[in-house]
Amino acid sequence: MRSVTLVGGKPGIGRTAVLANVAIALTRLGRSVLLLDQNGGRACAASRLGLSPGRDLAEVIERDLPLDECLLQGPDGLQVLRGIEAFDLLGSLTPAAEEKLGRAFERLEPRLDYILVDAPAGEAIHTPSLSLASQEVIVMVSPHNESVTRAYALIQRLSWDLARRRFYILANGVRSVEQGDILFDNIARTARSLLNLQLEYLGCVPEDEALRKACRLRQPVSSLFPASAASIACGMIADAIDQWPYPGEDCLDDFVQRLLRPPKVPEFSA
Repeated sequence: MRSVTLVGGKPGIGRTAVLANVAIALTRLGRSVLLLDQNGGRACAASRLGLSPGRDLAEVIERDLPLDECLLQGPDGLQVLRGIEAFDLLGSLTPAAEEKLGRAFERLEPRLDYILVDAPAGEAIHTPSLSLASQEVIVMVSPHNESVTRAYALIQRLSWDLARRRFYILANGVRSVEQGDILFDNIARTARSLLNLQLEYLGCVPEDEALRKACRLRQPVSSLFPASAASIACGMIADAIDQWPYPGEDCLDDFVQRLLRPPKVPEFSA
């Protein structure tokens, strides 16, 4: 099981729409995928896929509701789980509650290949465990100076404060492949010189009216416009993620335990 979080330094750059469509592309590769959504409102992942918001993971924690009753069944077998309220509770669970929640995830069938976490943007990430629980973190940038600046600030925060050392960069809404390359080069050069980090480029999703129209119609772009540039790009990103080498600690229990008990922020003496 691989866990991946998608974050962005700035709201409104298309993070949720892209992640939902990448998740669908992974299911079409035959993978079992759970999309864990920490966003609310009409822009949440469930809404993007034509689903009602559904119950929150908090109901599993507070009311002992079976986890499978909180799961939304999306297109192509994708499962969606709302977790807005739950993330405020995770840091205060008793050991018994932690164990119960871990077992609830372990009992899911079919066994998960991927958990994809749609995190809120930038400073709205208020639960460190969300950013640390996933094995991989993808940071989205768009062709705007503010987006790049905020993405770098987010990388700096997760690197310095939370000991996160590996990041993938995904460019969204670009006019060309070359523009995506330039976006990555700019942020990678700064991260290398100031943070001593080697960022990795995941690819880009072009600016595409087909994706915007699919979002308005609340359906996957690959279902409505399979030959569109955005659909092809999301499929390529899913292929790239599916070919990542495994770091060797890949299990659902490991993800849940890191979600519940994130590593402590290192303290430095003067």
